[in-house]
Amino acid sequence: MKMSDLRGHLALDDSVNVESVVSLMRRQVDCRSHLDVIRCGRWLRKQSVASAQTLQWELISLLELGRERKAATIYRRWADRLCLAPAFRSLFERFLAREDWVESVESTLTMSRQILGADLEKRRPESNYLDELSGFTNVVLISNSSTLRFSEHDKDVMRAMEKPLFVYFNIGNPLLLAERESFYGSEASELLIGGHHHVVDADSRLLFSPSEKHRFVGCLVRVNARFVGLWHGQLRSLAHRNNRGIHFHELDELLLIDALYPLSVFVDGSGSMQKRIPTIGWIALTLFDAIRGSLNPSMLIWSAGFSLSTSYVFGASGVGLHDFAFEKEALDFRFMQGSLNRLGQLSRTERELSTRDHLDAAGLRHQQLSQRLRQNRLI
Repeated sequence: MKMSDLRGHLALDDSVNVESVVSLMRRQVDCRSHLDVIRCGRWLRKQSVASAQTLQWELISLLELGRERKAATIYRRWADRLCLAPAFRSLFERFLAREDWVESVESTLTMSRQILGADLEKRRPESNYLDELSGFTNVVLISNSSTLRFSEHDKDVMRAMEKPLFVYFNIGNPLLLAERESFYGSEASELLIGGHHHVVDADSRLLFSPSEKHRFVGCLVRVNARFVGLWHGQLRSLAHRNNRGIHFHELDELLLIDALYPLSVFVDGSGSMQKRIPTIGWIALTLFDAIRGSLNPSMLIWSAGFSLSTSYVFGASGVGLHDFAFEKEALDFRFMQGSLNRLGQLSRTERELSTRDHLDAAGLRHQQLSQRLRQNRLI
């Protein structure tokens, strides 16, 4: 069936095969053809053959196009009828409520900057990395989006930056690394921030490849409380042993950043209630915002590819673990306020690759340590 067969209601009659429409709808989701997804979803509902999955696709496409009122109306009428999963319902309702949080977002960001900043000033003399990080004039946070692209103007801006630090996360956007010399100036330095089991492969070797022509500051490691024993008992020594010359520093600010993160909870797969934790992007933004506020007021912070698009928010793994709705509102507030500058563009049509597919596309066949630990039921 061609998409042209689905353009109007007259073409979608009782003779159309339902499975074909669902299959086509799935392909349009992958192609990010939101209008076509909505058309398919509407037809399926009118024929009373919609499922929880097709309803989710339709709702997400409506949100992508900014049609939140329409999405809310359909949700109210169909969520119970099609038994939408509690995790999706919780995220959807929280996502729609995010505009009510403007004051909360502003107070959270201000409080985090002030409290964490005061702590940084106190601990700076004994820190292994704060002096160095506060010495950069420009900090460019590079997302792991596989569709991130830089225009020639973006590259000119980055090459002209004074003392820039390019910050990568977890796997370090391997598809982008091949062209980094096209936007690095002579003063460029690199930093990696990530979870202790996300930044290395199953043999504890760094997945990110530091530039041979520029300084690599090292790796700031996020170690959540429940993994402290595993990190100190085994993984820390392996990381140092298998990555000679690379500095691994535990992120000392993590507990305070976690404590300042807005309190919300979710129900995990086992039915237990858990507190949401910040994404690695939130942690980095909070850290450098506090460094700028307390240690280097002239620092400029740039976001390359951080958008928290609707598709990303609803498609990300561990969707309940992070408060994506709040983080999206905070990210938009930072852009509006001017405390965060944009660089780069994300494709509106390319499918976002999963971590595994991203590594494969870059020719990296290594298994991420997190996968090995899950297989052995250590996390």
